[in-house]
Amino acid sequence: MVYPLNDNTLIQSDSISHQVYKALRKRIISGQDAPGAKLIISRLALEYGVSVIPVREALARLHAEKLLSFEQNKGYQISPVPSSEDMLKWHEARLMIEATIGEYVMENITEQEIAELEELNQTMLNGEYGADYQHYDKFIELNSQFHKKIVSTTRNPYIIEMYATLSYGPQVGRVHHGRGVPDIELLCQEHAAIIQAIKRGNVQKFILAVNEHIKGGYNRTIHYPELPR
Repeated sequence: MVYPLNDNTLIQSDSISHQVYKALRKRIISGQDAPGAKLIISRLALEYGVSVIPVREALARLHAEKLLSFEQNKGYQISPVPSSEDMLKWHEARLMIEATIGEYVMENITEQEIAELEELNQTMLNGEYGADYQHYDKFIELNSQFHKKIVSTTRNPYIIEMYATLSYGPQVGRVHHGRGVPDIELLCQEHAAIIQAIKRGNVQKFILAVNEHIKGGYNRTIHYPELPR
């Protein structure tokens, strides 16, 4: 099957790589390609009508997000859908990072960044999210931006890099695909509590709000019956 990328044949090579990335990401998160399926670079280049270079770049990006695994002499294949144990470990890791950075956030965050957090949260709340990938992916991106924005205000590149390696958003997208965002109002209320703690400079309130948000999100996620055990 050929998956067209863009009618514009004059796009730059970096744009091609990003388009291949987005197309493959959609296929993985929406389950079009099954876990364990091998992704052959030459075949993908032929499908998309591009050279192998942007395909390699896209696959490397997806591998960094843990959507793909890689073995020497075997290449890339689609990672398993996260299990309940995976989700537990991810949320534990998020708590270790996000709930412990309050002091650094308070010291460094600007009024502009707080306003950006509020804008992101309001955009999420006002969004319309269906169960299909196109609509749900919009939420994944906004939610990811919200949390990355908070972590980035620590101004600590090691904390930021450590958080980025979790690749939490795309994986949770696979779990929630086909279900939409049933708890958007509650989720945004939890975000608002985090923002309020930041505005008040209250580290303890920040810790409590982050804990409630992450633990609440985990409890809501694991109650989906389709989540592998």
